[in-house]
Order: sequence, then structure tokens, then C-alpha cells
Amino acid sequence: MANRKRRKKGKQAAGKQKDSILKEILSEGLSQLLNPLLWLGRLISRLWD
Repeated sequence: MANRKRRKKGKQAAGKQKDSILKEILSEGLSQLLNPLLWLGRLISRLWD
């Protein structure tokens, strides 16, 4: 019985690790997408002034 519980915990830990990696990739991708948009926004605001 104890053995089965250990296996479950291992799987859960691996799942959590995958989630954190996915979140990192998503946040990194979002920042990569948002940076040019922010830059464009600044450029446009400068042009309007």
C-alpha cells in the first residue's frame, strides 16, 4: 500500500513541474508578444504629442 502512495505522489510532482514549465513558456511568450506592442504604443504616443 505504501508503495502505491509513493507512485501517486511522484506523478503529481511531475505534473506540477510540467505546469510550471508551461506557465513559464506562456509568460515568456506573452512578454515577447507584448514588448513590440508596448514599443509601438510609446512610438504612437510620441508622434501624437
